[in-house]
Amino acid sequence: MNDLSQADVWRRQLGYLPVPLFGVAKERSYVMLNGGKGNFCLDVNEGNEDPSVAAQHAWSADVDHYLSVRGDNLSLLRWDQPAMAWAERYKMSEVASRLDVFQRYIESKQAPRERSVVSRAVAVYRAVRARGRENGDRDAMLAFMAVLNAAWAQQDRKSSLDNHWPEAAEAASAAQSLLSSVGIDMVTEQLLRPDLTNLKPPSIPLMIRHASGRIFQEAHYLALAPIQTDLFYDGQVKVSSPASKALGAFFTPTPLVRTLAEQTLNRVNLNTRRIHVFDPACGSGEFLREAVRQLALRGYKGQIQITGYDISAPACLMARFGLAAEAAMFSGSLDIRIEHRDALDSTPWLKGVDVCLMNPPFVSWVDMSSSQRETVSQVLDKTHSKRPDMASAFVRLAVTSLSPSAVLGAVLPASFLDGSSSTPLREVLLEETTVELSARLGNQAVFSDVTVDPALLVLKRHAPHPPIEPTLLVWADHASGSSDQALRALRRHEVPRLPLCLEDHRNFSIYSIPSLTSAKDWAPRPYASAHVMSLMSGSLVVGDRFSVQQGAITGLNAAFLLDDGDYRALPKSEQKFFRPSVVNDSIRNGQIIPGMWVFYPYGENVPTIASETDLKKMLPVYFERKLSPYRDALIQRARITELNWWRLSEHRKWQVARRPKIISTYFGMAGSFALDRVGDLVVVQGYGWQPKREGITEQHLMTIVATLNAPIANTLLAGVSNNLSGGQWNLSKRFVERMPLIDAQKLPDSLIEPLSHIGEQMAKGESWDTVALDHLARKALGLDIKRN
Repeated sequence: MNDLSQADVWRRQLGYLPVPLFGVAKERSYVMLNGGKGNFCLDVNEGNEDPSVAAQHAWSADVDHYLSVRGDNLSLLRWDQPAMAWAERYKMSEVASRLDVFQRYIESKQAPRERSVVSRAVAVYRAVRARGRENGDRDAMLAFMAVLNAAWAQQDRKSSLDNHWPEAAEAASAAQSLLSSVGIDMVTEQLLRPDLTNLKPPSIPLMIRHASGRIFQEAHYLALAPIQTDLFYDGQVKVSSPASKALGAFFTPTPLVRTLAEQTLNRVNLNTRRIHVFDPACGSGEFLREAVRQLALRGYKGQIQITGYDISAPACLMARFGLAAEAAMFSGSLDIRIEHRDALDSTPWLKGVDVCLMNPPFVSWVDMSSSQRETVSQVLDKTHSKRPDMASAFVRLAVTSLSPSAVLGAVLPASFLDGSSSTPLREVLLEETTVELSARLGNQAVFSDVTVDPALLVLKRHAPHPPIEPTLLVWADHASGSSDQALRALRRHEVPRLPLCLEDHRNFSIYSIPSLTSAKDWAPRPYASAHVMSLMSGSLVVGDRFSVQQGAITGLNAAFLLDDGDYRALPKSEQKFFRPSVVNDSIRNGQIIPGMWVFYPYGENVPTIASETDLKKMLPVYFERKLSPYRDALIQRARITELNWWRLSEHRKWQVARRPKIISTYFGMAGSFALDRVGDLVVVQGYGWQPKREGITEQHLMTIVATLNAPIANTLLAGVSNNLSGGQWNLSKRFVERMPLIDAQKLPDSLIEPLSHIGEQMAKGESWDTVALDHLARKALGLDIKRN
């Protein structure tokens, strides 16, 4: 039976990350981090059990439950429940035998967020900022921190922030100026007001230790956002418009911070007298604080030097305060330097860094200012390609800051791992570093305040004689909870020293491969797909036989796309300017669903429209009903003028001539491919595959379409493409060109005939045997069915 009094059991069995509750030596109370929900306090101390204190500690640490283990007895309490007695009691044997069920149970029983300690602290900051709106955001932030410091001092007279916090005196002065002594007492009393249920005030040391990241996230948002005084209550402020996201910086969720810090520090040599930890976009300092905590947990006795940069002045204030709180509880030597600066201001970064942890700004090329683009181009220099994200510049500079054998851990846009813009940079990085960990977290809701596809990357700078170590890959799909499951599973394992599969599930995979040596693709894939791709290494791929082309871009579908009814309502003389079109809903289970038409005035048999006068003359009905109402909007399109405003934004010349082609949707999976036998269809939302060589017959094309719609195609797509919400795959040229493909011209008739027959059944909308199709497709691909 598992001994649930051991925090490591929870880690090994469920992937919880134990963090000491108070951060003291030989502590036996922990905050057990699970992910976005299901976090709890674990208390394995002997002695009296006080449920009200337990509720206070769970509330203050911003977790839902407190679990006390005494011998064979487990007591569970949610902090918002009456704490006169423990709400639930279990025997250890009951829970140990069904640990996963217990985990799901506490995940489902969340405490109300509106009464959380974070909500309490943010309400206090709102009140302080309401008083400080005329004196500036800096004074309001400092005054808020002074209130936190005063509350801390009331509860803990043994430790003090003042000796570690450079703004302590300035903060006290700001609080006095904004609030006065009476106001400070009133706001502090508001912060320390007992909870209505457990009748205990929040523990400020615990709140700052475990919840300050979320508190400062909300405070930072309010500090940057335009505000107005509440109409009915002058003691609060409310946001009058969204805070600017132009900086591209977003709060890193605590589980992500701790997982990345842990994975990075797992690869750091701790047998040194000094470790320098650096974050060039430190925000409120969560990565830096976590590094200090984890180094302490690992028993590191040397000096820790902390350096952070951030472009936001409020963030720098928060980082200094949070690190001062860390220093007040830290027994070792800690040197803290937080600089308010733009990390991309051309000033050289420091050198000789041992650990770099960062979540750099995610700013796309199109969202950058001209000066930012120039700076990014200069930083990337020869590795600049196409339209890089700003995060790439941070990676380039961070690696140059590392000393030999030093490690970089970064949260990055997932496109960094396989995007063509980052390929030259990945090539240089392979010359200077080893890819220790690459993780792709498919859930775009990982960051609560932005929709983004995140990745984790750990790089180790080459030493003079670097050992060859495997690369650890972590893949999670789009489903809610998959990323949390993957990160929990990752915590269950040590750093692998050999290529092997650690975990393989439907929603996530964790495995190691020989050290990455190619810059083409660092993106993790499902293990099953990676395995099949390795078996098919060197096989024929789509790009060998087909030119994959993107479909037309209308610029405004409402003006240029007609359904079947609108098309039939046009005069015959106008219908010749239209061709049947393919949009994302036009292909289902390998069958083309007709019914959409696109205005396509291109080709030898289509009269030339040279002017608006010609347009009105040749298409009077279409002009009046569809084009004219959208004229102003159509003129606003890029590369369009008043002289040609009725044209498609991109008609794609390859579609003008009618030639047989395979077509696909823009996003999809097996079933999203079909055959355009004549070539009359104009792809609008999707792609067209044009054969590159002669001799590919209609039967060959139909055979290929059948295999593309077999279940094995999903495995192959997963091996080259990225999943999207809804479980579909990106079918863009840069992905599918690398997908293994059957060589239809070399297949025997025993495969060609049944596969093409199933393809014909698909095209007609008839039913077919999926199992038989998959069997045939695997055989045509040369895969050993028994092993796959």
